[in-house]
Amino acid sequence: MRALALVLLSSAGGCHCRPDLPDPPDHTDETDTPPHSAQTADTAVAGPCEVPEVEPNETPATAVALPMELHACGTFDPAGDLDLWRFELDQDAWLLTRLQAADGSIADPNLLLTAVGDTWAAARSDDPESLDVTLVFPAPAGTYQLTTSEQLFRGGERYTYDLVVSETKAPVTWTREETEPNDAQAAAETVAAGDVVFGTMSGNGPLPDYDWFKIAIPPGKHTLTLDVTAYDEGSSANLTLYLFDDALGFLPEGCRDGCPANDLGCVECAIEGGIRGVELDPHGEYVSPGGEVVWIQVLETVSREGPANWYVLEIGLEGS
Repeated sequence: MRALALVLLSSAGGCHCRPDLPDPPDHTDETDTPPHSAQTADTAVAGPCEVPEVEPNETPATAVALPMELHACGTFDPAGDLDLWRFELDQDAWLLTRLQAADGSIADPNLLLTAVGDTWAAARSDDPESLDVTLVFPAPAGTYQLTTSEQLFRGGERYTYDLVVSETKAPVTWTREETEPNDAQAAAETVAAGDVVFGTMSGNGPLPDYDWFKIAIPPGKHTLTLDVTAYDEGSSANLTLYLFDDALGFLPEGCRDGCPANDLGCVECAIEGGIRGVELDPHGEYVSPGGEVVWIQVLETVSREGPANWYVLEIGLEGS
């Protein structure tokens, strides 16, 4: 459930900053160890509580100072309680924020991160396979505020939680980064089979960010595959892809959005996650007759942008 997160984000604007990304992690010498993953690594908060919340902490002026790497804890009490925390990031880095129900707790936590002095924010609620929250993104140095809450506004002694903020490694690898501006078809970046593009829904000033790419399909029947990794690995992005021909007609030809559940012949134009609201990262394919240029548009499903809304787009192309 993400209703609270969307309400809290509704007043946040676009981002006017972008951290310097470190090089993607090199795993060539780690053949026996899979790349670090926000969802597969052991990110659980462990050990005794080192920074207990201090009430009142419902306003920015009373936010509890949270040192990096230390285990914080709190309780959503009474019902509807909001707990605010504040921390400093000294340098640009990949940042991990982990919020989870404490042992024996029945809380379903929700997280809102805001950059103090800037206009962007990031929200996450449930992880793909957990009710806990893991937010991972390349963060610019600065002061941050965390607003923690219970998704259903419940509260009481059994609604306890644990929280930690730390630097981490990038949970994904890529071969290239998107280059702004690429917000219109005319500015689309050329991609090719095998490209893995790191992008961010940010960078178009006050306007919504649309990332455009194009790929030339050789003659003959080919299958174009598009695989997005974002929310599954800690991003706050909720993305949708669309494919177009040269005349900006939707592909595949004849597709439309809003297909009735009982219309088995209807094909959706939007490429979304496999289970709407649960599996958010888009995965799809398009069977091309060949000899054409396919235009790819990446957009945010909801109106939110910033460095936490990153994604990796993997391009595949196979003849048949």
